[in-house]
Amino acid sequence: MTRSARKRADIIAAARQEFLGQGFRETSMDRVAERAHVSKRTVYNHFPSKESLFRAIAVELIQEMRQAARVAFDSEQSLEAQLRLMATREVDLITSESYVASFRVLLVESFALPGIASEALASIPEDEDPVARWFQAAAENGRLAPHAVEFAARQFYSLLKGVFFWPVIAGYGAAPLGEERELMIDSTVRMLLNHYSSAAKN
Repeated sequence: MTRSARKRADIIAAARQEFLGQGFRETSMDRVAERAHVSKRTVYNHFPSKESLFRAIAVELIQEMRQAARVAFDSEQSLEAQLRLMATREVDLITSESYVASFRVLLVESFALPGIASEALASIPEDEDPVARWFQAAAENGRLAPHAVEFAARQFYSLLKGVFFWPVIAGYGAAPLGEERELMIDSTVRMLLNHYSSAAKN
């Protein structure tokens, strides 16, 4: 990592903590600079506005969610084992206190900053999604037949977030733990494999 890239990462990390503690309105670029141990000019060199800094955090949160499930396709290993590892890593991230807290801030502030989340999502190409790439490799190997790998990836995320993430974010439920957690992960994995394995046989 270059010195400039390291400073940029430090600024984003500092801003995440400031936004988490103070919210968007009360966070100042001076406080971000102080926490990141850089000058205010350095902050503005990387991010011309507080909105652009907040957008960078949104991009980082989305990328973290996608990269958590990164597993290289292995033609010698069972699909169930690979997909289960991906699901477990994803659940580990989206149920972590730090990720939930950061995402809550993003969600709340998005109402005051319309377009931030959608712009962040649009800035990340679909072909950079490791789950979509895994489904593509499984399809090329002839073991799965998703109608569209991007859609299969969205199903993967949606099934897990619907159980483990959104109830916690919305405050109407807790993420399953212990045996229930493992059961829900297994159910998600088998649901996807049963659907797309059947498609491959037809």
